[in-house]
Amino acid sequence: MNELKAARQRAAPEQSTGELVNLVAEQVSVLVRDELKLAQLEMSGKAKQAGKGAGMLGGGGIVALLRRGLPDRLRDHRYQHTRCKHGSRR
Repeated sequence: MNELKAARQRAAPEQSTGELVNLVAEQVSVLVRDELKLAQLEMSGKAKQAGKGAGMLGGGGIVALLRRGLPDRLRDHRYQHTRCKHGSRR
């Protein structure tokens, strides 16, 4: 931003067209650089947020799978202790 202010101060009514074109080129260059920096900062923030969301979603999926599979395993474990190999109760 300071570069744009300095460039504005250099612009005077008695400058030639070539000098004004160079000044515009400098200002556009600074503007593009600043916009790219801003876009990079915004994207890194969004990437962090997306990473956190994906982590939470994955964690929720694991918890759901464990929750779904755990009762079946417990039920099978109890069933093995109450039945003999041939199917009759002890």
